[in-house]
Amino acid sequence: MWLRSVLAQQPATPYQNIFLLGRHAIGIVMAVELEQSHLSFLTNSTGDPAIDADLQYIRDLDWAKTAVGLISSWPRELLLLIHIAMISPQPQLFLLGSDSTVLYNTAYGRLLYDHHPQYQGRPISLNTALVQQLPLVDKLGECLRVKSDLNGEQKIPFFFSRNGRLEEVFLSITTTGLPPSLGGSHATTYNVTRDMLESRREHSLDEFRSSCETALDLDTLWPSILKGICNGDGDISFAALYRAETTEEHDKESASSEEQARSPTFVLSGTVGSFPTAPPPRLEPIMDQGWVDAFYRSVNTRTPVLLQAEDGTLPQEMCEASTSRCYGDVCHQAVILPSVSNRTANVHAALIVGLAPRTPYDRPYQAWIKTLHRDFSHEVISMANAEARNRTERIRKERIAREEDVSTKEEALRQQELARAAALEQLHLSESRLQQAVEAKRQQEK
Repeated sequence: MWLRSVLAQQPATPYQNIFLLGRHAIGIVMAVELEQSHLSFLTNSTGDPAIDADLQYIRDLDWAKTAVGLISSWPRELLLLIHIAMISPQPQLFLLGSDSTVLYNTAYGRLLYDHHPQYQGRPISLNTALVQQLPLVDKLGECLRVKSDLNGEQKIPFFFSRNGRLEEVFLSITTTGLPPSLGGSHATTYNVTRDMLESRREHSLDEFRSSCETALDLDTLWPSILKGICNGDGDISFAALYRAETTEEHDKESASSEEQARSPTFVLSGTVGSFPTAPPPRLEPIMDQGWVDAFYRSVNTRTPVLLQAEDGTLPQEMCEASTSRCYGDVCHQAVILPSVSNRTANVHAALIVGLAPRTPYDRPYQAWIKTLHRDFSHEVISMANAEARNRTERIRKERIAREEDVSTKEEALRQQELARAAALEQLHLSESRLQQAVEAKRQQEK
């Protein structure tokens, strides 16, 4: 009666439930028992080869050796719920018995990657990817035992091995209590990884942009960029920022070759992460290192370049620089981002960013890196253009000041010449008058 009332009230939810059961037993069902109608779903084909394979795996498990016992001892209502869960496209997980033996459907198995199907029929304490969340599961279970109608929703990060590497997966789990006759609880689970990563990445971009707003010039922009990256942990495992060497630091007239003019020296402005050894303070095209070649290829082509540990382009010191960020894993990939708006613009700086080890570099991640590259380039180019305008204005004002100074000096000289001419004219006039006076006196004496 209870099951019919639940299904009547919530016809869609059985396809979205995970059941965490603590008292009923599960085990291998003998062939004669599997012929019973309420157990036939374990042997009947569903039309989906993956689900059929999982059902066979569940049948073949030696449940008699587990704490949950034989499947044939389960209430029919429970078996119906499990039947519904197994054919559901929504990831669902069961925790059964006193040791929380794991049973899950095919959709949940896809989330487990390398752990599937080994996690089936094992106590959760033996499943490393799940046991880390036991405190939260136990807390929710305790709440449900105290008050069966209590709802709890959590967005929990899990880390499942995929091709030998852990991958970050966020699950949204809503738990509610089951009737006492079934002795446990159930939860609804959704894979919200995309939403959580999108939110985290947007926060990281906000931190980056906010930090860059405080910069007044290129000298203050470099530490602002690194601070913004440092504040947004989760998707950048490390960073190294190199800026082009300025004229004051290096006499460009000495760079006589076209290659030197096209590939300037870069100076390290700072890093984010825990580098075991500091990156080179200066980069030059002649340096014989794979990642430096990739760096200048990025600078010369004005395009991002991917560094990878597996092909040797990502050096070991950069791989280990991520151990203080992004769950502390060693980094496997990084991207070089030159600060350019087009293929002909000058490269004022280049940013090397390590990718999160537990997140695949898929299309959404690549799109986010592209946005970061755009923002980084915009900040650098805007500040460089502002400094260029200020420098041009300063040069213009200095030229005007020099011209005004020359004009002032010329005017002063002209005034001096006029004064000298006036003085000479006055002197000549005085001499003429003196001669006239002398001549007049001589005439009187005659």
